[in-house]
Amino acid sequence: MVGGFFALILAHSVELLFPTLVSQVLDQYNITQTIDSKYYLYTCIILLIGTTFTYLSTYLNALLGEKIGQDLKNRLFRKVLKHNYSYLVHNKPSKILTVINSDTIYIKNTFAQSLGLILSSIFLLIGSVVLMFSLNSQLATIIVIAVPTVIIILLLLIKDKFKLFKVVQELRDALNKITSENIKATMLVKVFVSEKTEIKKFKKVNQKNKDIGLEINRIFSLVVPIVNSLAIIATMIIIYFGGKQIIYGDMTIGEVTAFNTYVQLFTLPILMLALMTAMIGQAIASLKRINEILSAPVTFKDGKLAVKKLETFEVKDLSLKIEDTEILKGVNFEIRRGEKIGIVGLTGSGKTMFLKHLLRALEPTSGEILLNKHPLRDYKIKDVRNITGFSFQENFLFNSSVLDNIKFGRKIPTEKVMQVAQIAEVDKFVKDMQDGYNSNVGELGGNLSGGEKQRIMIARALAGDPQLLVLDDATSRLDIATEDKVFENIRKNHKDISIILVAQKISSVKDCDRIYIFDQGKITEFGTHEELLKHSVLYQEIELSQKNYG
Repeated sequence: MVGGFFALILAHSVELLFPTLVSQVLDQYNITQTIDSKYYLYTCIILLIGTTFTYLSTYLNALLGEKIGQDLKNRLFRKVLKHNYSYLVHNKPSKILTVINSDTIYIKNTFAQSLGLILSSIFLLIGSVVLMFSLNSQLATIIVIAVPTVIIILLLLIKDKFKLFKVVQELRDALNKITSENIKATMLVKVFVSEKTEIKKFKKVNQKNKDIGLEINRIFSLVVPIVNSLAIIATMIIIYFGGKQIIYGDMTIGEVTAFNTYVQLFTLPILMLALMTAMIGQAIASLKRINEILSAPVTFKDGKLAVKKLETFEVKDLSLKIEDTEILKGVNFEIRRGEKIGIVGLTGSGKTMFLKHLLRALEPTSGEILLNKHPLRDYKIKDVRNITGFSFQENFLFNSSVLDNIKFGRKIPTEKVMQVAQIAEVDKFVKDMQDGYNSNVGELGGNLSGGEKQRIMIARALAGDPQLLVLDDATSRLDIATEDKVFENIRKNHKDISIILVAQKISSVKDCDRIYIFDQGKITEFGTHEELLKHSVLYQEIELSQKNYG
């Protein structure tokens, strides 16, 4: 920034000297009808210096903008990852995506373009005013008062329109949300033949976006002709008053020419500043949105205790309320080392939200979670998550190889990957793929079947040698034989591992040490498979419906 500023000062200092040089050439030629050869040398030197330092100024300002853009994106990304999952529950991911990808670009461009232009404009304004007064203070006073007055009046007339930039940002969020939803759910849209509905929805928001953009452009389109008109009026004033000064012998032709050039140098920065109001207005709106994320307090507080071994996980009277909706109500739960616990329940009964509390992805509204008889919040979260393997309900795979998806950025030896891949029965289908473990799974695992994706997810969860394995509906796409084989392999290779298995199929949980039934955010009953078949009406209904379906 400092380098760009000094390069700019030198470039414009030379620019301000040039009209004086032209003035001397004109006056000499008017008297002698010749031009001294030294002026050709001076012109070449001025052009060389001006070009060199203008290039340096432009390049360094662009470099500054890129570095600021990079830094902002890094800071925003780090800040988002510091927040709990609850932060994304309360803030729209589409908005966060727009801030990181779009708002940072506006800030970057503002610094790369506007900062240099603003500094240039200020320097040229001051320099041209000083030099105008040095030539003719009376004429300079008229110009300096008249031109800015009109510009200030113009800006006052449009100042209320800056709120339109906030509307533009909101509409951009809406467009991103609709686009993202349709890309992710493209198959759903096609299956239900709802393309026309989605196109209509998109067109409606896009039309609003266009209308707001046109309104902003109509306003700022007035700026250029008004400022150009001012420049013409200023020239007419100079011709009128400057002509009289030449006639009376108070100014030479060269001085009037130089004065007119300084007026142009005075008017041009005002025009540039007026044009930049649109960009600055957009940047201010973007900066507010960026600041909302960067200044948002991280409510998560890490603990200090280390975890070496998992003995027990206890959940006591856990409740979760988001806004006015009760998600979980007084949940009590326990798992001990080596146990396999099943969780069943209807869709939307709160099973997944409950599991996220075990990793402190969500914090309960009330109640507590104890790990080895100590509050979970007292432990280092990194340790807690290192002893836990989690396979999420969403089969999220990156557009990379099978090997990379199992490693998931961790420093895990390839031999270990192969071992867990065999446990999760991944090896069964990978060996038939053209590049084996180096085969690309496609975006979101598009090259794989649902069952193949789930097996990779289980392998990923096992790769860190967890003491607690949490499988959130992670075997729903596996046939019974493959599912049984996977759990047999896990027990054989991880004898003391504790398992929490959320499943829709009774066949998946019937061999669990205990089965908890979730219903409307509560655990209504628990027991073994045999006990629940005798006493739980809901469990009986689920089991009977699956038998009938089979």
